[in-house]
This record gives sequence, structure tokens and C-alpha cells, in this order.
Amino acid sequence: MAFARWLLGFLLLADGWEYRPELGYVHAETLDRYGPQEFYEFGLALAKESRTDEALEVFSLVAVHGPEPGLKEKAFYKRAEALWSAARYGDSHRAFEAFVTRYPDSERADRAKERAMWCALQLARVGAPRSLLGVIPAGTTSSDGVELLREFLRRYPRESFSAKYYLLLGEFLLESGEEAEAEAEFTILIESYNDPASRAYAARALVHLAEVEMKRFRGLEYDARPLREAKRHYQRYLDTEGFRTLNPTLTRYVEQRLEEIDGRLAEQHFRVAEYYASRGWEGAARLYLETLPKMYPGTAWARLAARRLQEKDGEGGGSP
Repeated sequence: MAFARWLLGFLLLADGWEYRPELGYVHAETLDRYGPQEFYEFGLALAKESRTDEALEVFSLVAVHGPEPGLKEKAFYKRAEALWSAARYGDSHRAFEAFVTRYPDSERADRAKERAMWCALQLARVGAPRSLLGVIPAGTTSSDGVELLREFLRRYPRESFSAKYYLLLGEFLLESGEEAEAEAEFTILIESYNDPASRAYAARALVHLAEVEMKRFRGLEYDARPLREAKRHYQRYLDTEGFRTLNPTLTRYVEQRLEEIDGRLAEQHFRVAEYYASRGWEGAARLYLETLPKMYPGTAWARLAARRLQEKDGEGGGSP
């Protein structure tokens, strides 16, 4: 399908130059004539001068009518690169996709796959034009680029750069306020990519998931589940082999966040103990005070709980 779309585009475009087996590449009006390699190099020169549409016509003609398979492949790829250089991200994505479909075993196939992903992400960032009734301009939308990248990742999930683009897609969605969609991409990355080359991306994804939960936390007077979920993600980061040493700065940040969360959860635990004490439920209050230092050791609230227990046993008091 991708190659068919590309071929249709070429047929609509190639109206100046034509290929004649006995003559080579001939311009219909000027009658300028080139051999295959010379014509390909002419296309390179046009692309270098940012004469994109003219370069596309040349590369397209060589890709379809080139007498040498190797030259046809190079022209096919250079056509996609010309679109990429001109920041025509949607067209470039489709051109790289068509190249991979046409030449799946090419030495350029991996580079084409990565550039197709990059172009889809850029299309999401800058937005694709949209219109009302196909006529009236109505701004831009990021959804086209997002869906192109998702589909390409589904088709090529095991490339060396696939994990990177799952992370970049999730980060883009997060920046766009699409937290639930971002979580879905981060989760795919964390659960599906465990190889050493992907660890750095999975580590960042775990931290992003934790940060999403931290944003959902509204205060101790509300549900503390987001705090516990954030703690689970941060702790998984620390417990996963190899993550700690990947980025010492990020690891220190995670450790600080865990200390912060433990402090807040310990405070909530202490408040429950105080509430039970105010109601005269001393047994329940003592149970909470006794378990707090075990659950959240090293926190100010653990020290205060110990002092409260001493007070109850007649040995003094204090404050955090």
C-alpha cells in the first residue's frame, strides 16, 4: 500500500522529465539529456540547493526507470531524504515507509525505519493541517503524527531504537496533557523492553509514571493511593538491576522523592494514631504508633511516634 501511494504520487508529479530507453532521461521541453548516474547526481545537486520538487521528480524517475537496481534503490531513498530535509514530515514518513516496504533487506532499511519514526514524531509536534469539509483551514492536529508513530512501532517493535521512540512518544503525550495515553506508552516500554540497550529508556519511563501519580496527589486529606503508586514506581526503579548506575543524578532524585513520599505517608499514619487517641481508642492509637517506625524508619514522624509512646508510658514528650 505504501509503495502504491508513492508510485501514484510520482505519476502525478513527473511531467517535465521522461525516460527513453534509447536516449536516457530527457526533458520534454528543453530536450536536455542525461545518463542514469549523471541524472541521479543532477538530483543530488538539486536537493542540495533545496529545489525539493525538482529533485523529487528526478529521484522518482530514476527509482522507477533506473536501469541499475542499486541506483534505483539509492534514488528511492534519496527521494525520502529530500522530503525529510524539506521538513515535509508526513510525506517523508510515507516515503521512508515505502522504501522499507520495497527494500526490506537493504542496508538502508534500519535508517529508513528510524527516520520514519522521527518524521511521525515531528509531524505530531508541529501538527498536520486540518480542514472543515476538506476546504476551510481549521488549524493543525497532532493526532496524525501520533497514530503514524504508534502504527510504525507496532509494525517494527524490535528495532534497536524502538524503545527510544516509545519513550519520546510518551513524553510528547505527557507534555500535551494526555496523561492516560502517555501512561499506556510508558507501560508498553517498561514491560516489553528489558534488554540492556533499552534500560535507560525504561528507567526514565518509570520515573515519568511516578511523576504522573505525584501530580494526581491532592493532599493528605484526600486519597493517598497516588502517593503509594508513585512510591511503587520509584522503588521499582531502585530495585531493577542496572538502573541505579545509569544516571546517578536521576537516581539521587528518585531517592529524594521516596524520602518525601515516606514523610507524607508517615504523617498520615501519625494523624490516624492521633485521631484514634482523641476518640479514646488507645489500643488502635498505640498499634499505629508502634507500626509507624517499622513502616517509615528514619522519618521525623517515626521519631515523634516513639516519643508519643514514651509519653503514654510516662517518660516525656516532644514534637517533630
